[in-house]
Amino acid sequence: MSDLKALADQLRAHESELMPTYEELARAAQAPAEAKIVSQLRAYQRLQLLSLELLGDRVPERFLGFGRVTASDVNIRSAPNGQSNLVGKAQQGDQVIICSYQGYWIEVQVMHGPSGYIFRDYVQEEGG
Repeated sequence: MSDLKALADQLRAHESELMPTYEELARAAQAPAEAKIVSQLRAYQRLQLLSLELLGDRVPERFLGFGRVTASDVNIRSAPNGQSNLVGKAQQGDQVIICSYQGYWIEVQVMHGPSGYIFRDYVQEEGG
């Protein structure tokens, strides 16, 4: 596992250095099609960096993909129902790791935050 962590950290450091170039590329895009392509490239780069961060720091036991919270002050609950205990809040734009789907709920781990369940309507899957 240490080889994986070291390699992921090395690759992440290298890839992180490229983000300013992606931002420059976005500023240079003129036509709508160019802007759309660059937007996709930047999104893929962000997902790659998140993936490398997980491999370098803490690989979750279950991983179905990444998602993003789509509303403000979204409740994170201890179980997949609206009556279970509140374990935290997520904000619009927060990145989450999708661990499982349970009916109308998604089990998530907020990047650098709590784990729990969010109502499915408030999480948009990314990169799938």
